[in-house]
Amino acid sequence: MFCNFVTQSSLPLELETKSCLRCVVIGNSGILRNSLLGEVIDNFDVIIRMNDAPTAHFGKDVGSRTTIRLAYPESAFRQKENYGPDWQMVIIAYKPMDLIWLHTVVQGKTMKTGEGFWKKIAKAVHKSPEEIRLLNPEVLQTGAELIGSTIEADNKNK
Repeated sequence: MFCNFVTQSSLPLELETKSCLRCVVIGNSGILRNSLLGEVIDNFDVIIRMNDAPTAHFGKDVGSRTTIRLAYPESAFRQKENYGPDWQMVIIAYKPMDLIWLHTVVQGKTMKTGEGFWKKIAKAVHKSPEEIRLLNPEVLQTGAELIGSTIEADNKNK
């Protein structure tokens, strides 16, 4: 199978052993600026963050903890110092090139080109293969259907 390079599919053990989890999803639109909700956010069991939204220097508003970070090649952190040791990375693959990118970076290789992407990509991911997951594409399809949107195949395969 093409995706056998993503070696793990379960939650981290410390989450699997909890009987009741409280979860929060934090976007990256800046809406939390000056909210002072950082402490409230950090008290959730699971904190899911979107894309490359920073936590450094914004902890008082967005919290400092992260459990899962959802990203795609164009939204993953490009700087090594942004990769923390205590969170899992979940890759959202929107197009075939995203899987090629994932296959490359999971092997510890550097993506040589940004061709096929709509903006600059992370050329490397500073996470071990055990810390990376791939979001089931059916989740995207179901989400689109729930909000009344459609996902159409891009004829350029980008």
